[in-house]
Formats: sequence, structure tokens, C-alpha cells
Amino acid sequence: MTEEKEKQEEKKMRMMLVGAGAVGESILKVMQWRDPKGEWLKYVLVCDYDLKRAEEVVGMMKGDSRFEASKIDATNTEEMAELIREHKIDFVMDVAPPFASNMIFDAAFKTGADYGSMGTWSVPMEDPAYGLGIENSYTEPMTKYNFDRHEAWKKQGNMAVICMGIDPGVVNVFAKYAATELLDEITEVHVKDGGNLSVPGADPDDIMFGFNVWTVLDEVMNPNVEYDKEKGGFIVEKAFAGQEVYEMPEGVGKNTLVKVEHEEVVTMARYLSQYGLKRQPSRSVLMRI
Repeated sequence: MTEEKEKQEEKKMRMMLVGAGAVGESILKVMQWRDPKGEWLKYVLVCDYDLKRAEEVVGMMKGDSRFEASKIDATNTEEMAELIREHKIDFVMDVAPPFASNMIFDAAFKTGADYGSMGTWSVPMEDPAYGLGIENSYTEPMTKYNFDRHEAWKKQGNMAVICMGIDPGVVNVFAKYAATELLDEITEVHVKDGGNLSVPGADPDDIMFGFNVWTVLDEVMNPNVEYDKEKGGFIVEKAFAGQEVYEMPEGVGKNTLVKVEHEEVVTMARYLSQYGLKRQPSRSVLMRI
């Protein structure tokens, strides 16, 4: 192999995927589809606490030797750091449940790997005060752990991109595009998350989840947060507040929504205030009540 070829190989991504659920599976399928010849993706260590599930997902890659399965405890920073070093990982993609996100984030930093996540972790107080001031209801608000370490990551020369899902994530991009390209001023952004999910063969009265069950229960039971600049900043309300019936686009129809705690509120307030944002209500999600 020539020196130039070796340099090109060194630039290719060696990724650790933490969490082999439906989202992790989708990410890998898209990556393989986008780079079938290995022009930029060299290796992926597919990690999950359930080794059989990780192996199942690797099997979906149809014999592609770039993908390898491994069992991992995503709450054990040292164990993850050892695997990152052993497999020479340069990018960690976190698609595990949010309670493990801080540990995965720290493992990436500790080993000098870049990091991406779908969301973050928050810790409400046992007896939230509610009302004005997120710090009066949460010991660790959404995204705080990550942004508190921004300068350390910057000094080390690594990048961490958090909240890269649909919401938070894609909706933030849409809002930023609207603020910079479509509108003269933006004062409010509302995020409505609904749908017409159905499971073939299920009883209409069965409880159904469109996402990780633990994550859904955690975020809907936490005190919800919204941003109102004119009222002083972040305002915390009780879980399941703000029930409304909202008409979704054609094909979906009316959804009953309630407010939930979600990262769009704190991230849009952080990045869109310069464009005039004054209010960001809590994200509203579908609850068939």
C-alpha cells in the first residue's frame, strides 16, 4: 500500500454505535447504502447490552465485514473507553436510552473521539417548584451537562453534536432555515408531534408506543418546560399539562396532544433568540386519551 493510500485509509471513519435498537439499525442501513464501497466508512462496532440484538443487526448488513457486534454496558464509561481504544474508534454515535448519554459522552471525550447523540438526559427534582426558573425544578436540565463541557471539548479539538433526531434535530434545522431564509422575524416556534400509528392485529384500546417505551414514559412524566422571554425565561409546568386537540395535515387528522419536556425548548431558545424568538412552548405529543 502506498503512503498516499495509507493516508486515505486513515481518514476513513471508525465508528462505535451504542444502542442497536430500531434507530441504530436504521442509521447503519443508511450508512451502508450511502457508502457501499467503503470510500469513507471503514469500520463500525455495533454495541448493545443485548449481544444477540447487536449480532442480529450486524446480520442485516448482509456479510459486510466492516460491521462487528459487541456487548457493552453503556453506563460504564471505563468499559466503553477500553473498547474505543481497542478498536481505534474516532466517532461515537449514541443511540442508547438517555439515562446512559452522559456516560457515553464522557467515554468519547476521555478517548479523544468525536460524538453524536439523538437526545440528552435530564434529572427533575423530587419536589419541583414549578413556575419560573428551570433551575428550581431540575437538578440537571436538558443539554446542561453537554454545554457545561463545551470549552473542554473545544480545547481538546473534538466535536460533539447533540440532539440529532427528528425532534430535537430536524425541527431545529427547519426552524433555523425559516428564521434565516423565509421570515423577516420569528417570535414563536411550536413543535407538534403526532401521527396515526396503528399496529396490525392490535386491539384499538391497546397501549402502543411509537418509540422506546422507557424514554417515552420518562419524558411525559417529567415536568414540562417552555420558554417565554417576556415572562422571564423558562417556565416549568406539571406533566400532561396543556391538553389540546390539534388538526394534523391531511391523512393524519385530529390528534389529542399534551405538553412534554423536550430539548427543542432549550436549544431553540439558545440559538434562535438572535432572530427574535420570544416564545417556545413545550413540545406537544400525541396521547390517545
